[in-house]
Amino acid sequence: METLKDKQFSGEKAVTAAQMKEIERRADQAGLSYYQMMENAGTRASEFIAEHHPIAGQKVLILCGRGNNGGDGFVVARKLEKLGARVSIALLEGEPKTPDSIENYRLCKELNIPFLSGAGESDAILSQVKTAEIIVDGIFGTGFHGILGEKVRKVTEQINISIASVYALDMPSGVNGDSGEADIDSIRADYTLSFHRMKPAHTMMKAIEYCGDVVCLSIGIEEVLKEECH
Repeated sequence: METLKDKQFSGEKAVTAAQMKEIERRADQAGLSYYQMMENAGTRASEFIAEHHPIAGQKVLILCGRGNNGGDGFVVARKLEKLGARVSIALLEGEPKTPDSIENYRLCKELNIPFLSGAGESDAILSQVKTAEIIVDGIFGTGFHGILGEKVRKVTEQINISIASVYALDMPSGVNGDSGEADIDSIRADYTLSFHRMKPAHTMMKAIEYCGDVVCLSIGIEEVLKEECH
């Protein structure tokens, strides 16, 4: 029987969403900007994905929310597009609202990466999900709580029966990063790519079925704060 230790949690100190925000604030004050942390997160995630797939020519769908998790997704989109993937981005919650996400959204538009809007192109998004070979979940991240809205739920339901390899950025959308509580239709990822540190839900059995294999990726924080990511 698989244990939490088998899923590489041994020795990992999980941090809550609030603790992670404080770590990021301290890193920003130490000279690692929020924008650079986002760039590092998306870059490391794209590198990990590329290590597991022949990216050139692959059909990749990036799901982006309005916050910084979506910003990470925009960076992944840029990086995979430059590696030759056929990338599309779905904006399930509308256009981004945070400054760093807005900037990366702009950069993706400059690259002419196709965008789909959840407001008026829900059928097109569902069609993309059905044919995608790789799906990257950057909708909600660690701060999610409550239940999924019906618009997003239709997409997550389709993702969970799709043939795509699914990568969640920090936390599968629909899972609360602190409590591990999950909407029944939360995205079921093949891999969850956690940035800097594991989050509490990554160590909870009730969330494991959604997280898949959890991998911790460095985004440069340990270099400026002398903290280690195991």
